[in-house]
Amino acid sequence: MLPVARDLTAGRTSVADEALEFSLVGHHRPGIERQVIAILGRLNIGIQALETQLSAEPHSGAALIQIEARVRLPAGLQPAEVQAVLEDVSPDVMVDIPLSPARR
Repeated sequence: MLPVARDLTAGRTSVADEALEFSLVGHHRPGIERQVIAILGRLNIGIQALETQLSAEPHSGAALIQIEARVRLPAGLQPAEVQAVLEDVSPDVMVDIPLSPARR
């Protein structure tokens, strides 16, 4: 396991209506973290915290990535839209967005 945590809010200001936490799990490949961050940027989503963890799949030993994030959505963007776009990253990616509001 290789945990990596970053606080990406330093020096940034944004106007957002909704805090959101999500978990993304899938097979690791080079550049997947950068792709997720780029998608969030294109959607004007403010990243407050992002933690990445690599582990081995129990049966095959293949590398799995888990990304936990706390973000702020811009006005009008729905969590389901974020989930759909992130799940398009790869066919094996699953995105979990809890129904309860994110901690502030």
